[in-house]
Amino acid sequence: LTLVYWHFEVMLQLAGIALVFMFVPLDALPESLRVAVSLIGSDTPAWVWLGFNLLAWAAMTLIGPFYSGAGFGLYLNRRTQLEAWDVEIAFRRLRERLARAAPLLLLVVLAFAPFSLPLHAQEASDAAPATHDNHKGGAAPASVAATPAAIFGPSPVDTAGFRQAAARAYEDPQLGAKHMVCHWERSKPEEEKPTRDWNFPGGELVGAFVKLLALLSEGFLWIVVGALLLALALTARWWLPWLRGSGHRRRREAESDVTQHELQLPDTLPPDILASARRLWQDGRPRHALALLYRASLDELAQRADIVLPPGSTEAQCLRASKRMPQEADRRLFARMVRTWQYAAYAGRLPSEDEFQALLDDLRQQYGWPA
Repeated sequence: LTLVYWHFEVMLQLAGIALVFMFVPLDALPESLRVAVSLIGSDTPAWVWLGFNLLAWAAMTLIGPFYSGAGFGLYLNRRTQLEAWDVEIAFRRLRERLARAAPLLLLVVLAFAPFSLPLHAQEASDAAPATHDNHKGGAAPASVAATPAAIFGPSPVDTAGFRQAAARAYEDPQLGAKHMVCHWERSKPEEEKPTRDWNFPGGELVGAFVKLLALLSEGFLWIVVGALLLALALTARWWLPWLRGSGHRRRREAESDVTQHELQLPDTLPPDILASARRLWQDGRPRHALALLYRASLDELAQRADIVLPPGSTEAQCLRASKRMPQEADRRLFARMVRTWQYAAYAGRLPSEDEFQALLDDLRQQYGWPA
């Protein structure tokens, strides 16, 4: 379960990263992807880590309730299986007890069977259902019809006057008039808040003190917020470069001498490459010596592989091009030369005196350079 939901969290984080690139125009998408990949490494800015942490927190927040619910569901399922097994055992025991008591129960039923009396079906009654009247005077015959003559008597009564009086009554505006009344009502009536009762000796003084304390606390909080904002503004030149991820790189660039000083090499290689490199090493310029050997190795690569290296080729491109060299020994020696140069140029790790001399000997033997 944990592994499954971990995959869900990773998918949500990747979806959040992809959502950012959805707002990037298609023309700028390759460059944006290259910049995003370059940010991942040892020099990752702090804001990138902050964004990753926020994505991870959001993914865990969304998955957390489902993960907890699934775990609780598995727990309930297991408990149901265990308790159902207990219930099944109880039913089996009950069946065994009933099986032992079944012969005795059958004997009791057979013993009391002769004493049972026959049952007679109820005879149908032809009598009509009786009608009841709620009047106290007794029951009225069902044959009497509820007609006006039966209710008011046989003598006719003149109703013209009654009709005129009813018409005049309906014409009265106080009886038959209609009018509309409109008034405002709250859509959601507010609940009445209970008011604090300060009706005790000294209550007004206590209420005033509480209000003063609340006012002072609010003012103190605003002062703290203002002081924090002022401190952030005054220290922005220290923490803002760190947040952007540029402070660490600037400090590293300041400590490194390789990136500040360019190597001054001649336009054409000298005829005695090994002797010139040995003189540079003895003069205290080991990086210049290794740079000279690396440049001469590039010329040897172009001749032996019969290729033309483009200007500004990187070490990785040169290593890929060295695979075209026919001899395996040439390829291994060139890879060794590139590795030694990279350690010296980028990591500041210079070879020892013996290693440098061994490298010169191998270059002389393999490439045939004059000593």
